[in-house]
Amino acid sequence: MSPFRHLTDLRQTEKRACNFLVDTYYPGSEPTELEPHYILDEDNWERVSCKPFLDASRTHTLARTIWLPNIPLIPENFRRKWGEHCLLKKKVKT
Repeated sequence: MSPFRHLTDLRQTEKRACNFLVDTYYPGSEPTELEPHYILDEDNWERVSCKPFLDASRTHTLARTIWLPNIPLIPENFRRKWGEHCLLKKKVKT
């Protein structure tokens, strides 16, 4: 167990106590009980701001190491794959 585990626990709180949440979503990923896709839960959360976020697990090492342009000449398996990193705001239920 990490000696810094207690610091991580201090930063976590119950979701119901949050008005804002930061979530990362990678297309093709499966939600779990511990990591649901809050970004896709449009009934409860609205997107305030989203930015592209590199999906390192699906991006070839070469594309992560050197800059390759996003042009059709580059084979698909050497292109960078992206997800989204979003600030979400809890929707107010009326």
